[in-house]
Amino acid sequence: MVVLIVLVGSLLLFRGLGALGIPLFEGWNEATRFALATMFLFTSSAHFTKIRHDLARMMPRIFPNPIVLVYFTGFCEILGAIGILVPQTSKLPGNAWPSLADLPPPSGCAFPCNFSLLC
Repeated sequence: MVVLIVLVGSLLLFRGLGALGIPLFEGWNEATRFALATMFLFTSSAHFTKIRHDLARMMPRIFPNPIVLVYFTGFCEILGAIGILVPQTSKLPGNAWPSLADLPPPSGCAFPCNFSLLC
């Protein structure tokens, strides 16, 4: 829930800055890109704090050395946030969100961990 609040709150903040005349955030696409990057940076921070041990315990036992995977996925989230903001990686002609297609593989690593919590 906190992640959703960060996403929506940052979107409204960036869009509000655009309404106040900051050209970078004048459109919804730019505000959304920055909000997504903020969300990914927020979620990646958990991978490098005390919570990292809880994240490692969530990993299914099939994965060797879970703490390394926690650091790796956190690093991938940081790269994803940067990729969303860098113009060369964030847009292709006719498509505003191609870099999001690159995020599911590292973000998808979280699915087995979340699934293991249910079992």
